[in-house]
Amino acid sequence: MREITADERDAIQSVAAKLDPERAKRLLDDLDGAMVEEVLDDGSRLRFHLRGYERPPYRGQRPLEPQPWVRDKDGAEVEVLVHIDQNHRLFELELVRYQAGELIGVDWTTLTFKSPLGES
Repeated sequence: MREITADERDAIQSVAAKLDPERAKRLLDDLDGAMVEEVLDDGSRLRFHLRGYERPPYRGQRPLEPQPWVRDKDGAEVEVLVHIDQNHRLFELELVRYQAGELIGVDWTTLTFKSPLGES
């Protein structure tokens, strides 16, 4: 387990800024004191452990809309999915690379909400 990085926090805050005020507040409150578990070795799936919150048995997750995009270090497009659990609490951050190859390390300075794949 580790603390959330500034880049990860900024990405989640950018999603929160596009949500309705109540949902945004809950997401931002969840960020405070959240610890990160790297589920996959390449860092493409991060699970959040929230202080004082006992997560119920898993019943699915869903991504928040809209999803930002970043570029991997080799220029590949990477979708950033911020997932919430069934109680609408911060659950995971997932980085989905659509081009062949493994995730190298995203360039968070390229974060945008316009899909580089041509979708909006």
